[in-house]
Amino acid sequence: MLLFITIFAIITQIIAYGIVPLEKINAPLEIVTHKVFLDISFDHSPSKRIHIGLFGKAMPKMVENFRALCTGEKGISKNNITLHLKGTKFSRLQRYSWIEGGDLLDNECEEGESIYDAPFYAENYDLGHNGVGYLAMRSGNRSATFKTKTFTSIFYITARKLDQFNNINAVFGRILYEEERNWIRNHTRYLGNEHGERHFIRGDFHLILPDIIITDSGELPLDGNESYLLNPDLHKKDDL
Repeated sequence: MLLFITIFAIITQIIAYGIVPLEKINAPLEIVTHKVFLDISFDHSPSKRIHIGLFGKAMPKMVENFRALCTGEKGISKNNITLHLKGTKFSRLQRYSWIEGGDLLDNECEEGESIYDAPFYAENYDLGHNGVGYLAMRSGNRSATFKTKTFTSIFYITARKLDQFNNINAVFGRILYEEERNWIRNHTRYLGNEHGERHFIRGDFHLILPDIIITDSGELPLDGNESYLLNPDLHKKDDL
């Protein structure tokens, strides 16, 4: 009996800390409370607008942080950092996997800055990285334990299912339109590398990740159909 209890406890800890990723059911939590946009330019090409639904009922503090970073309404932080994603770069792009931004400090996404003037804790890790186009924040301390991980402005958008990030980083939104999700996915396919570095070697060539810039960002009014767009089998149009 003691052996069974010990084995059960070990398995529980393994799942909790993400060593064995456990798929999460997102649909009931994907209630869009805010809609924001990012205008993204790859290598000085014309910008494309990405519309993102934020799940404020599930992740109110994290959503408010990202929403305000999109609008820039908080101005300057106590550390003299402009709290606005407009003009910042995506500094990491991992091939077929994710694209990472929120580089307010211009330090290759090593650290960030939140609207709360300090790193903050996630409300929960209930939402999973279940496919293309999910918006998540990266923990500021990758080696931290589950209870001590904190977050700032560093975020990423998934280009595929990434269960291995569940319980490590926190999902709080998703790109609303499939065409825009595929646009992000295709850019990671052709421009990224296997480790997400800005400088990398491919064959005989030393390559540098092209400039990927958020040329504008902000908030848009809801039209009532955003949750339906993400889960039409669960929601009706204009019912939220």
